[in-house]
Amino acid sequence: MRKLFAFAASLFLLGFILKFFHINYNTIIMIASIFLMMVIFCIAIFKKIEGLNPMVGFALISWLVLLLVSIKHFPFATIILCLACVLTLIAVLVALNKTNKSQFVLLSMSILLSLTFYLIPANARYHLLSIKWNQEINSDYLSYDKYSWFLYQDEHYEEALIASKKAKIIVEKTGDIMWVDLIAQHEEQIKNRNWNKYQ
Repeated sequence: MRKLFAFAASLFLLGFILKFFHINYNTIIMIASIFLMMVIFCIAIFKKIEGLNPMVGFALISWLVLLLVSIKHFPFATIILCLACVLTLIAVLVALNKTNKSQFVLLSMSILLSLTFYLIPANARYHLLSIKWNQEINSDYLSYDKYSWFLYQDEHYEEALIASKKAKIIVEKTGDIMWVDLIAQHEEQIKNRNWNKYQ
């Protein structure tokens, strides 16, 4: 079971790394690894497995969920953060003397990583995960358009306009009329400071 947990943790790390390069199925891989961990620690509640404490495991899972929610820009990250803090406090109080220290090391690393991505401004997070190492960025108008949205949300209006113009140049080459019009509309909304909802 410990080997299966190590596999699940490695799977999550793989999905996370793939996200940086904008490679497909990264989210599915991370969700699958979280689900596998849930199964492992649910089994660990009923079966005593050396080196796997369920309380620490569920705290770890909650931080990984926060990381996933943060990098996908879902709106309920603060709720997940509160839950992760509560579960971690319970895990530390209940399991500190009964748990393999390596599990706490993994928990600490996941807390640090999750908080880092949670606290990074949305536009910087999106740039890091969807623009910087995106191999197809020169033809990816969707990513530039969404990047302009996050820049706009963080009040970087001039940068948002530049990103929107890049998206417009790329999409005009594709001939996708719907997106040409939509990105042109976003550009106007940035200029008029009235972009209230993405798409």
